[in-house]
Amino acid sequence: MTEEDGGGQSGPKRARSDGQKARRKKFFDGQKRQKRPKVMLTFDTDDRKSFLTGFQKRKAERKLKAKHVLDEELREERLRAKQRQKDRLLKLYDSQRPTEDIAAMALPAETTETYELPKQFVSITTFDPKDMSGSLGLSLGHNNDNTGGDQLAVTTSGAHQSDSEADSSDSGVKSTARSASELRQQILDARKANKMEALKSLKTNKAYQRREKEKHRKDVSSAKQKRKEMRKEMKNMKQKTLLKRQMKNKKNNKKERRRRPKPKKNK
Repeated sequence: MTEEDGGGQSGPKRARSDGQKARRKKFFDGQKRQKRPKVMLTFDTDDRKSFLTGFQKRKAERKLKAKHVLDEELREERLRAKQRQKDRLLKLYDSQRPTEDIAAMALPAETTETYELPKQFVSITTFDPKDMSGSLGLSLGHNNDNTGGDQLAVTTSGAHQSDSEADSSDSGVKSTARSASELRQQILDARKANKMEALKSLKTNKAYQRREKEKHRKDVSSAKQKRKEMRKEMKNMKQKTLLKRQMKNKKNNKKERRRRPKPKKNK
């Protein structure tokens, strides 16, 4: 290739670029250029200083606020657990409440028959189940075909009842004492079960878990700090022992030098 050919190839490229520049210049010269307004940001010196120097203070405030919220949630959870425990104990008391005797109830009696035995009198009173359900507000045996149509109440009375009453009174005292001790034991067992259940529900609570995590973190950090202090103390003790040894060695060396005989001078 000759120089003319090379010049011929570079000519159109230059012309194209010159044309693009000319068109761009013509386009931009036709528009009115607007200057952008300069924006100056200024800060209040006091606010800026409080913001830049208050990171630790704001962090402490956030921690204190979170602690108050956590304590409030835990207090509400404890109150709910106490209410649940109270409801369970009330249910237990209601279930252990003694039932009244049928003969002592104010029910309409149909028939009453008395029988005289050698030591006591026996009276049998027959009640209609419909009348009993109406007076008690219950349905006693209406849907059960196997039960009889009447309810019986047996009572004992008479002049020959003194011996049997003494035996029955002793047995009644024993049974009441046994029932009272059983009831007391059941109440204690229920309280223990309620405490265990309340503890389980408290452990599953998110607020309690957050508090335990924070406590564990504090314990770990305090343990690390204690280990650091122990290492520092050990290091200081080692340095002190080394210094003591060095001082002792120096003293021993001085004593040995004093004990050595001085060399005689040759005349």
